Amino acid sequence: MKFLIFNQFLISKFSLKKYFKRFKFPKIYRFFTDRLEHSSFFKIYIAFAIAIFVLAIFSSLLMISTGIEEKQSAEAQNKRVEKQITFWQGVVKKYTNYRDGYFELSVLEYRLKNFTKSEYYLQKTLYLDPGFKEGLKLQILLDNRRS
Repeated sequence: MKFLIFNQFLISKFSLKKYFKRFKFPKIYRFFTDRLEHSSFFKIYIAFAIAIFVLAIFSSLLMISTGIEEKQSAEAQNKRVEKQITFWQGVVKKYTNYRDGYFELSVLEYRLKNFTKSEYYLQKTLYLDPGFKEGLKLQILLDNRRS
């Protein structure tokens, strides 16, 4: 039989387990966790927490995807507006005294939030027709933007 020296005592390998059993902590700390693990309330709580976590992930992914879709649709709308601007610029070059062409350019630039260009085209519109009602309405909108 093999012997080990531990705490200045000579203890056999088999009695070493018995020696350490005296120093074990009581199992009272497991009483509460065992009780929780086996209770149905704990299982319901864990299932509810997992469901909320999955729902949060799903909703965040949904918000991200709708944000991307909105951005893509806004970019597509801006591209269409830019194509219309190039068309109306060609019309205005060909027909320099065409009031509606300048007004359309002013409105399209306003949609793109290019307010300085919008004011420039609106001034040309109102120079050609000072009593143009839609032009005066747009002038009021641009003036409200400044203040």
